[in-house]
Amino acid sequence: MAKPQSRGQLINFGLRKLGYPVLEINLDTDQIHDALDDTLQFFQQRHYEGIERMFLKYKITQEDVDRGSAKDTDGVGIVTTTGIQTSNVTVTSNFYETSNFLAMPEHVIGVNRIFKFDTSSISGGMFSIKYQLFLNDLYYFNSVNLLQYAMTKT
Repeated sequence: MAKPQSRGQLINFGLRKLGYPVLEINLDTDQIHDALDDTLQFFQQRHYEGIERMFLKYKITQEDVDRGSAKDTDGVGIVTTTGIQTSNVTVTSNFYETSNFLAMPEHVIGVNRIFKFDTSSISGGMFSIKYQLFLNDLYYFNSVNLLQYAMTKT
């Protein structure tokens, strides 16, 4: 089946890909329709005319920091907002507008998530050496019990 022509044909194609009729697929008809609706919604929101999802590194430069700090102030934070209120008289507010965004290349359509990447050797994020070694050790969890792993790590 190259192109399903109806919703029913698409559901039958998906069930065959899951192993039906050799395997028993224990799903209600409503669950199948809900899963198909979620799949089509995800495709419409994230497809972006046939592009692929990828990880893109962006190095923050001093120009980005200068552009993100407020002008004619102490430059604390990306956006600085000051408000002064005097009781029963008036309200005075000073707002400093900044360009608090990063300029992305033209080929980037959207950003789903931003990961913290720390260049120090004692990073606590998912790019740290300790975390990556732990992921490599997870491969052996089928043959080694958790107590032995905990004793070798300490």
